[in-house]
Amino acid sequence: LKGFYESGTTYTANGVTVSTGFDHLKELGVNAVQILPFFDSANNEINTSFNWGYNPLNYNAVDGSYSSNPYDGYVRIREMKELVKAYNEAGINIIMDVVYNHVNGLDKSNFDVLMPGYYYRYNNGVPSNGSGCGNETASEHYMFRKFMIDSTEFWAKEYKLGGFRFDLMAIHDIETMNQLAENLHENVSEYVTVYGEPWAGGTTSMSN
Repeated sequence: LKGFYESGTTYTANGVTVSTGFDHLKELGVNAVQILPFFDSANNEINTSFNWGYNPLNYNAVDGSYSSNPYDGYVRIREMKELVKAYNEAGINIIMDVVYNHVNGLDKSNFDVLMPGYYYRYNNGVPSNGSGCGNETASEHYMFRKFMIDSTEFWAKEYKLGGFRFDLMAIHDIETMNQLAENLHENVSEYVTVYGEPWAGGTTSMSN
């Protein structure tokens, strides 16, 4: 995380020196930066190989692979907040890429342990696969809808985020997305941005 807001880095070639990293983003004059998912994923957090973050595990925790010390939860939180603070001070909002449409694996997932068969969609007893990842969450079910609304409000308030980009947003029902956006605008800020991909990753059993 620290590398994402480190200032004073440059690159020199053929006698020309240019700003890089955070300073270059500021020079571009952008007002928002979208970051790949930084919630906790089902990955080896001490492995430095790149991970997209599209294998959700714990939605409301910062993933340790981005921090300078993945063994310390406080470090994860502090560095994430320092990143957002640095960008906000530069007039740049942080947009969080979110993947509420599926989890890394349905079997023995947190939601399935909590209430088997409730948090996911099924087609004749077989998990629906609109995500293309072997499962899809059921946003139209009251408690998962509430989870999505509460989760985005938590991230926006606690980490001062400027918005959310939804992966495969077409897997989520329209009512949930409308309620989610309205909640953010009413309880966080009218300027919180909500957008996403208007398609699914496969055939979904969702009716609307």
